[in-house]
Amino acid sequence: MSVFEDGLFLKKRAIDFLENGKRNLYEGKFDLAAFNLEQSIQLFLKYLIFQKKGDYPKTHSLKSLFKEISEYIKDFEKILKSNVEIIGDLESAYIGARYLPIEFLKEEVEKMVEFSEKIKNLVEKHEKK
Repeated sequence: MSVFEDGLFLKKRAIDFLENGKRNLYEGKFDLAAFNLEQSIQLFLKYLIFQKKGDYPKTHSLKSLFKEISEYIKDFEKILKSNVEIIGDLESAYIGARYLPIEFLKEEVEKMVEFSEKIKNLVEKHEKK
């Protein structure tokens, strides 16, 4: 099975975005760090959805992706409900990095890193090995 057939390319890219987000945080590039962390979570969720459905939605909305994966794994529904604010900030980072001047504080991005790591760990807990 190729990386395209099992969606593994999505997970690999998600990990790369997570690492790049951490590097940008360290370098003080908070807006780019937030954008990379949003991309990481987006791809982690799409990877897990792909494993469940054989395809993934072509949306950029984290909230929509959380809702979709929640149909299969209820843990993600709890995460969505208890982290609406940070998920909203991450969605703003996606739009802002592309279209608007948006700034984040170091502390906000540090929380985004923690949240991204939490999502990574949950995805790895539920992925097919």
